[in-house]
Amino acid sequence: MTTISQDFHTFIVLKSFVVIEELKFVGIQNRLVGGSTMPVVIKAQDQSGTINPYVLKLYKADYVSKNFAVAKEILVSELASQFNLPVPKYGIIDFDTALLSPEYGTDFLKMLKPGYKFCNFYHEGTLLYTDSLKSSYLKNYDLELVFAFDNLILNADRGGFRNKPNLLLKDEDFLLIDHEQSLHFFDIHALDKALDYGLKFDTYSYKKHIFYKALKSRKPKRELFGEFDEYLRTLDLSFLEALFRDFETYGIDHGEKSTIFAYLQWCKVNRSTLIKSLNKRVL
Repeated sequence: MTTISQDFHTFIVLKSFVVIEELKFVGIQNRLVGGSTMPVVIKAQDQSGTINPYVLKLYKADYVSKNFAVAKEILVSELASQFNLPVPKYGIIDFDTALLSPEYGTDFLKMLKPGYKFCNFYHEGTLLYTDSLKSSYLKNYDLELVFAFDNLILNADRGGFRNKPNLLLKDEDFLLIDHEQSLHFFDIHALDKALDYGLKFDTYSYKKHIFYKALKSRKPKRELFGEFDEYLRTLDLSFLEALFRDFETYGIDHGEKSTIFAYLQWCKVNRSTLIKSLNKRVL
């Protein structure tokens, strides 16, 4: 089971209930280099009155409306906590984006969707994962659990075609970030469509995952994913009710709750088949 140092744990989502936290914009700290969402570090006040730095992700309007990027970031953050996987504390924030004009041009800001945006706590001093750092920060069971979880959420962006790790390292711990390219069937194009969940799982591009080669080359060969199996068995889907209620409250674009519930319920019912498939992929 993943262990997190106490200071690090303060800003990690590990909770058994869902309350989407609304933040208040305080100011800009600095732009971040790179990133397809043109991220910026802002200062924001949480509901306790504490001001902290957060990474604000600036998705274009159509990506929020059609891919449900903000909803996916929140959904996967909450789902990760159910598997005891560390993700940054997150929040949503709504403010006049003209306040970002010192860092962004008017044309870019016009492409942003009005309303709540996703941001997560900024952990200064983190390293982006590379294979050379793997043994210093991640244990074998971490590799298994992250790989299995990404198979579950069909994550196309931890490795993937762009070869982005989307995994941060700090103080012998790690953080999973950037999940808007997960659950690809959960978008505007899939509304009201019948879905073959088994086919979705079977066609996931697992060979492009950052941990595939490490798991595939592991010796001696043995059955893996026992921890993931137990988390999936005990996964309580009741958190979806509160989560989708908050989506409605804050006007966050999202797909159908029934679609996500049906997929995760299918995974639970077919747990043994999924575990066999995961082992087949790496043994």
